[in-house]
Amino acid sequence: MRIENSDGAAITDIAAWEKVFEKEPHHWKPGRSAHSIADFILHRNGEERLRTLVSAALGEDIEFERAVPELEVRFDKYGKGRVHDLGIYGRTASGVSLFVGVEAKVDESFGDTVSKVYRQAKSREDSGAVTNAPARVEELFAANGLESDPADCTCGISCSTRLLARLPLMLISAC
Repeated sequence: MRIENSDGAAITDIAAWEKVFEKEPHHWKPGRSAHSIADFILHRNGEERLRTLVSAALGEDIEFERAVPELEVRFDKYGKGRVHDLGIYGRTASGVSLFVGVEAKVDESFGDTVSKVYRQAKSREDSGAVTNAPARVEELFAANGLESDPADCTCGISCSTRLLARLPLMLISAC
């Protein structure tokens, strides 16, 4: 797997990965998520470990081709795209294109549950506040075939808005 920055320059070591964070150096500290995902991929057989997990989840062999740290991906029409700690492109053995968005966590939470954030946003909207949050969640549910009410998300207490926004397909498989 080739690791590269958003301009396509190769990342082959921790120093090159750190350069991705030059504009936001507070995100780059040993023991925090950004540094930890770099260390995991570069020094702890992370690519193979992720490939094994994803292959098992899909039931077929996969090949990772390219990875980009801090990759912004748009999945709907609202606001900015989601920034993945690591975006990985690849293919399955049967030739299907594959994308894996990695959200690294060391000492941060994944955030509130989908239902809690949805109910709070609906309350703000009902009070006259302008927010796209309810529509975003409703559209993600509909696009992924979830028929449940987002206010009563039954995919488990730990289904967070970050997981929903960043990993809708993983959420579906977890429900």
